[in-house]
Amino acid sequence: MIRNNKESFVYLWWDTKNNMWYIGVHMYKSGDNYAHSSTLMESFKYSEKPSYMKRRILKWGTWDDMYNLEQKLISKVSKLQRYYNVDQTPNARKAGVIGGKNNKGKSKLLKHRNNISLSLKGKKHSAETRRKISERMRGNTNGNGSNQYGKK
Repeated sequence: MIRNNKESFVYLWWDTKNNMWYIGVHMYKSGDNYAHSSTLMESFKYSEKPSYMKRRILKWGTWDDMYNLEQKLISKVSKLQRYYNVDQTPNARKAGVIGGKNNKGKSKLLKHRNNISLSLKGKKHSAETRRKISERMRGNTNGNGSNQYGKK
């Protein structure tokens, strides 16, 4: 539900187990299960949030206003050790333009890397899923050794 014609919100997560914080912005969509986009904080869906994770919505507003507020808040806390926000790179749509959406160049915590590995072990796609992947990949040249400039 959009509140007072406001489409986005700035939120603050508190990880009570580790006494850490995370600031983010999200464009609200009815029924979405979004929790956060941090690559350092534990991954989960909102409906499956651990009991020690507490979220507070700080403010609702337009996308641009909330994005700017997120940046202002992150710039104030980016150097503090108790925040999962590791720098002033936003974790939102505009971040892709400046190359920061996935904390490029920063290595993930060992615990996070292990969780990724464990989640992929023994996974096999069904025939239907393989067919869908195949359809979506038709015409994709990302894996053939060339790029948009023709280099190999």
